[in-house]
Amino acid sequence: MNANKNDHVKLVANEALRARARTASQTGTRKRRGLILLADILLLVGILATVFLLVLAFTPLSLFGDGSQPREILYTVEFSGVDQSFLAAFREGDTVVDAATGDVMGKVEQIKIREYEAYTNIPTPEIDPEFGKHTVRKETNENLKTVTVVLRVTAKYTEGEGYAAQNTRIAVGREYALRFPSFTGRGACIALEYEEVAG
Repeated sequence: MNANKNDHVKLVANEALRARARTASQTGTRKRRGLILLADILLLVGILATVFLLVLAFTPLSLFGDGSQPREILYTVEFSGVDQSFLAAFREGDTVVDAATGDVMGKVEQIKIREYEAYTNIPTPEIDPEFGKHTVRKETNENLKTVTVVLRVTAKYTEGEGYAAQNTRIAVGREYALRFPSFTGRGACIALEYEEVAG
């Protein structure tokens, strides 16, 4: 009987050791799976962060707004060779729209009209005393005028980019196809000044 009891105790002890070994093996497998899952999550977060930073670097998106400040600007657009019959189409207070984008480009503050002058390809017959050379001539046309329009608009100013009325950039030297209530024409921006807007 003692031998049976000892065998039974040994059998139970062996079973307990096997169970403990099985449990340790399963715990080790779970730990490895947990570490692999953690590594996968960290890798995925790293990839997503890299993609996000690349999008921020190469697009106009920004985490902290677009960084623009509102500024009240006055800019001057000159229309050359406007037919005299269209002069009445320019009126102070009219709203002007960009014909290409539909963006509101401002309100007319001031209008100046002067004679239209164009350089010809024909040089002067006499030598110009100031330059000591022949110079090209300017000719005027009675039917055409040069119209200078001063526009006022609240534009967004972004450092390194400049001014924009809605989405249309405003800069000296740029040409615009502008639509007035009774006139549409192409003109070049020849001057720009600004003042900061509170808010």
